[in-house]
Amino acid sequence: MPGVVHIVSLNKHSSVWTGFALCLALSFAQLAVFAGLAPLIGAFVAGLLLDDVDFHVGDALQKHTLEELVKPISDIMITIFFVGIGAQVQLEILLDPRFLLIIGSLTVVAVVSKGAAGFMVAGKGYDRLGIGFGMIPRGEVGLVFAAFAFTHGVFGSETYSAVVMVVLLTTLVGPILLKPRLAYFPAGRQIRNRGRSQ
Repeated sequence: MPGVVHIVSLNKHSSVWTGFALCLALSFAQLAVFAGLAPLIGAFVAGLLLDDVDFHVGDALQKHTLEELVKPISDIMITIFFVGIGAQVQLEILLDPRFLLIIGSLTVVAVVSKGAAGFMVAGKGYDRLGIGFGMIPRGEVGLVFAAFAFTHGVFGSETYSAVVMVVLLTTLVGPILLKPRLAYFPAGRQIRNRGRSQ
């Protein structure tokens, strides 16, 4: 990988780095598909490879700004992704008490299981409940796997819609539960102690 980065660095234009990062992510995503994995896995590996790359734009050495170069493209793609996810959701399932029960049950299981997982953290001085609450939100990763399973016929549209609703609810519930626990994290303790001293 360093050799490839060196070759790309011979060109000082920022557009080359933008295209290189995008092509690398798409290539690794396709390799993941060939391996029978979700494209997200390949794109994630590409992101890890590019995470700590120093590169030149013009005569200036840039560091940790590759994300800024790709941001205009990622903003468009992320918008298309979320619109596509939402367009496949069947909102009429919200009128079915049976599916409302499934959504509620899965949300409770997601919250309780992640909250309990925080207590698996070893060592002293950790707010285990806060760590568990921090893992509650499923976010876009959960949506990616839900869409992947739906398009490959793992489950039907009703189940897909229920899973998307659970992801949405956990994304909302997680920060609400986590916010009161932030005071128990090291940085939160410092802020609280500083406020008391003043």
